[in-house]
Parts: sequence; C-alpha cells; structure tokens
Amino acid sequence: LDNSEGESSVYMSKGKIIKENEFNENNYRGLEINAMKTISAYYVSASDNGDTGAYFTNKDGSGSLSVKMLTRGAVSEFNNNTEWGLYAASRGTINLYNINANSNGSAGALLNNCIFDGENCLGDGRVYVKASRAVNEFSGNQLYGLYIASSGYVYLYDIEANSNGYGGLYVKNQYDGVNDSVTMKSSKYHTNSFSANGWQNPMDVYSVEVISNGTVNLKAGDV
Repeated sequence: LDNSEGESSVYMSKGKIIKENEFNENNYRGLEINAMKTISAYYVSASDNGDTGAYFTNKDGSGSLSVKMLTRGAVSEFNNNTEWGLYAASRGTINLYNINANSNGSAGALLNNCIFDGENCLGDGRVYVKASRAVNEFSGNQLYGLYIASSGYVYLYDIEANSNGYGGLYVKNQYDGVNDSVTMKSSKYHTNSFSANGWQNPMDVYSVEVISNGTVNLKAGDV
C-alpha cells in the first residue's frame, strides 16, 4: 500500500467475519505500507516471510504510526521472518499494543521515530509499547529483540526479550535537542524479562542498554 505521494492516511482494521488480517509465508515482505500521514494497522499479523514481516514508513511526512491488537489478551504476531519481524519508521509518535516478534533473522522490532540527519533527529514524537492482558514479546531473534531510536519520550510496559543474539532491549533518545525520559513498567502479575541475550557477541553487548539525556526509570526487571 503506497500513499507516500498522497495527502491522506492509511487505515487497516478487521472485518465482521475475518477477525485478523494475516500476511504470512510470502517470498518477500508480508505487508508494506508507505504513507505521507498517519498509518493505523490494527489486527495485523505477518509471519514466516522471506524478508520482513511488516514494513511501515511515513518518515517523509507527518502523523503517527500505530500497530495494535485491540482484542484484550490476544497479540499481533511477527515471527520467523528472514529479516525484521516489524520495522516502523515515522517522524511522529509510534504506538505498539500487544505485539509478539520472535525468532526473526534480524531484530524482532525496530522502531525509529528519530529519522536521522547526522546527529540530529528530524522526527518529533514518542514511542509507546503497551499491553492489555498480554506480554509484548521480542525473543529468540538473531540480533536485537526490541531496538528503539526515538526523538522523544519512550514508554515500555510488560516486555519480554530473552535469548536474542545481541541485546534484548536497546533504547537511544540521546540526540541533540532531545531531553526526554525512558520509562519501563509492568502489570502486577508480570516481571519484565531480559535473560540469556548476547550469545552472538557476549563480550560487547548488554541485555538492556538505555542511552538517554533524560531520566531513566526502569521497574520490575529480571536481567
């Protein structure tokens, strides 16, 4: 879906009969959306593809980018893809909700709303990874579990990123003019987990790495 030269947003959701949009077992990407304004991809899964599961960009325009499973307790799955499970690049805020991205050939999920210009960010937004009666899981990927480069505040909730080849969680919002904080919390029945990561390069990587100009507040973690 290419609306990158247009003026409108792209919205994808479920129908009355089919409750989830699935893009699985394709030779290249499962789903690709390029837009100038807001991208909203709800009830979407993309697994077992020959490249990236879901590839979303609105980095040349404005508006937020949201990937959500809105059924409580259910998750959108981006698993077993050759490259990224989920790739999201936007100048605006990125929202993830009830996401699993496991066993991918590169990162489970790469979220970039900085959009680099040297050491400066062209983006202007936040990153939220939230859950409702589910766990956001980014485990067993060849490189990173969850990789975030942000132009602003980063909020993470109920995260599990274990057994990744590099780091389980990498967050950087330390760029010129960016002074926002990084916060990670959990529900009362869950502990954020980042275990057994770094097996690709155990001397030079961390299970959790946060690089920020602002306050870093991490709660309920097992590393």
